[in-house]
Amino acid sequence: MWNAMLIAFAQHSQTEKVFDLFKQMEGLGIKPNFITFLCVLYACSHTGLVENGQHYFELMKEYGIEPGDQHYASLVDLFGRAVKLQEALSIIREMPIRPTESVWKAFLTGCLLHGNTELADYAADRIFELGPVSSGLHVLLSNAYAATGRYEDAAKARKMLRDRGIKKETGLCWVEEGNKVHTFAAGDRSHAKAKEIYRKLEELGDKME
Repeated sequence: MWNAMLIAFAQHSQTEKVFDLFKQMEGLGIKPNFITFLCVLYACSHTGLVENGQHYFELMKEYGIEPGDQHYASLVDLFGRAVKLQEALSIIREMPIRPTESVWKAFLTGCLLHGNTELADYAADRIFELGPVSSGLHVLLSNAYAATGRYEDAAKARKMLRDRGIKKETGLCWVEEGNKVHTFAAGDRSHAKAKEIYRKLEELGDKME
């Protein structure tokens, strides 16, 4: 129950409430588990609180919890978002366990987010060495190679996805209007008001230009 509340506050960027809840847990003698720390690290990452994130990461050991790959991925994500990419890379290199797909993905995302093509290039090569990875990471990998001008490698990453018969999960969104939920998929024009929707999109596009 505590973890459910923690992640809810974290997802809505109410970081101070996350910290308050954690203090309440400690005050009541409720021992946080590995999920509790994931929630807190997530909150720190999405609000750029590097020092707080480091504090809670270190605190895990005081509770006898050994950080797992998900915790390291959250910490790398925290540093990546804060444009501390060299520090994030140091964390990966000093990990006592082998960096997983999620750890490299967090680092690569940070590199692409801040336009560091050199480190993105390095991260992409490390991911490629992992062997089979998820479809989403294949696309990210392809984008990283393209961003660094390695178009042949970008094409290879996409081709590997097709050769394995893997399809990227379809992007979906939902809009509630008039007590009805409308579902939209990427590239789908089957909606009853598709013509009106795309006409409006063109109109908005013209205005933005």
